[in-house]
Amino acid sequence: MLYQIRSYITFLLKSTNQHGVHSPFVYDLLAKCIYKKQPIAEALITHKKEQPTRILKKRDNTLYKIAGYLSPTEMLVVETSCGKASTSLSLAKPNSGLTSIEQCVNTNNTKKTLTTFQLKNTVESTSTFEAFCSVQKFKKKFNLVYIGSQSKHNILPYFKQLLPHAHQNCVFIFNDIYHNKAVREAWQEIIADPKVTVSIDGFYIGLAFLRTTQEKQHFTLRL
Repeated sequence: MLYQIRSYITFLLKSTNQHGVHSPFVYDLLAKCIYKKQPIAEALITHKKEQPTRILKKRDNTLYKIAGYLSPTEMLVVETSCGKASTSLSLAKPNSGLTSIEQCVNTNNTKKTLTTFQLKNTVESTSTFEAFCSVQKFKKKFNLVYIGSQSKHNILPYFKQLLPHAHQNCVFIFNDIYHNKAVREAWQEIIADPKVTVSIDGFYIGLAFLRTTQEKQHFTLRL
């Protein structure tokens, strides 16, 4: 907890908003998507009421906006939050494909959540990431990948294994990048990868874009 508090103070001192951004792509992402006030689906409002903390509600709202703005055709969610992130993404793009891997194999909450909101575009799986990879064999190319695992031993290998199979201009979204020092170090390794050209530190989430037409840039932004 002390590490997160200190990190948040540092983040506040370093971070900016769209007025400190000199990238047209990132500026538009902020002004036309994340910062823009827009109608929220009634189902997402209900979904947010079930979230226990303000951070989770903010995360779900941001995921909803990003998916709606980028319009990915195939999304992959590797999470530990009982289908919450899958719900936000699927509600934003109900006609896009979404594959959800629930890492907590002892819970049925993911299936219950997806059924409650009638998310027909979501393929729900309770297998491990490794089992998913052996079955999937990456027949799909993903435009958006959300990784919610809060362990360096997870997010870095997951990123490296999925990277060759990500679609051009794919965005990787990582939850809680300041969870602890190990996760923070993993995030730093990820954004240093040559294929990551645009990265955004939003404190509660991190965004890594594979934009082949853009020079490498990193931003610390209040999302």
